[in-house]
Amino acid sequence: MAILEDKAMLRRILEGFNHYINTYEISDDLLELFEEIRMKSFSRIKDKRIYTFSQFMTLYSSLPLKQLIPFDTTKSEEIKFYHHSPIILENGSINDEIMHFLNDYDSLEDLYQKAWVPVLKYLRREDPRSIKERQDDYDLMRIELMTKQPLIKSTKYYSNLTTKFVSQPLLMSLMEGAYKDYVEDRAIICSHCKYPMEKLPSGKYQCVGHYICKHYHSTGIVIDTKSKRHKILHKGFYIFTTLPSLFELEVEQKLQSKGFKTRRHPELEQLGDIEVLLPNGRSVYLDCKVHQSAYRLFETLEKDPKSKDMHFYILPSFLYKNEYKSQLNKLNAKHRNKYNFTTEKRISQLLMAENYQNRYELEQNINSDEVEEHEQIKLF
Repeated sequence: MAILEDKAMLRRILEGFNHYINTYEISDDLLELFEEIRMKSFSRIKDKRIYTFSQFMTLYSSLPLKQLIPFDTTKSEEIKFYHHSPIILENGSINDEIMHFLNDYDSLEDLYQKAWVPVLKYLRREDPRSIKERQDDYDLMRIELMTKQPLIKSTKYYSNLTTKFVSQPLLMSLMEGAYKDYVEDRAIICSHCKYPMEKLPSGKYQCVGHYICKHYHSTGIVIDTKSKRHKILHKGFYIFTTLPSLFELEVEQKLQSKGFKTRRHPELEQLGDIEVLLPNGRSVYLDCKVHQSAYRLFETLEKDPKSKDMHFYILPSFLYKNEYKSQLNKLNAKHRNKYNFTTEKRISQLLMAENYQNRYELEQNINSDEVEEHEQIKLF
């Protein structure tokens, strides 16, 4: 019984850390587990020697845990630094260094949600201006500033505020709260996302969004921030706005390169991230997702009222594969394949097929090794 309990506890620990590494969110279950280990199970955990990262991985490598939890501590140099750090100290107390490391990213999504929700409600329902004017402001905030300029010269930042939002106090308030002063004399920014990298305990620099940017072979670029002061986007906005919006822009550009006409953020995102205007006059709505956890993504879709009307969910091709793809497809199968998932590399083929006469023609126009993936795709 003790062995089963050990494995059950280890699984909860691994799930909690996997969730944290992929999303920078501390789950309530992980915090409760720390307390449970401290109060009830420390002696047994200590005897089994599974209370450091490296010891977790030793047990994790044995079946059936490896099949249950896709966990990889090599995703981050920062995680490697803590491999041999105890989570529970010899006296049974929680390691403050580990907790400080974890809590550094706590509540980022709360910050994002509290800031964006009232702005979206205002733009969608209360702002008396035309939809185009509201859309232009939304794109300026989300794309031109937060996505393309997460680190921006202070003079340029204030110029945008005073010229664009002076008559819109709620929007100005959001932008004032989204950025803060960058106090360092220089910044090493990621070549992909343009956000300042963080210095790890090992002395190396790593992009905050390394789990995405590494797939774009990003490097560090040194920027002088002493002679001209800068503003930096708060980390919560960077994780939940900059990173997903960069992927949205990539998808949009790929579609346009194939000749598709697109419209960004239709009805202020009430209909998804991208509207594709097909030659036959129909619209197809796409929502782009970069969730690092398949379970978290599916949970998000289940809570989103617009998900039932979404035509396709677009995932990065580097993410939608192997274990992640298997997990997501299994979850979808349990719900009668209610969602259509594809990648930025394959969506254009599916959109071209929308004009075809029948399923046979669709299958003839998709590579034979990709047909199986599209078996459950619902045509319009």
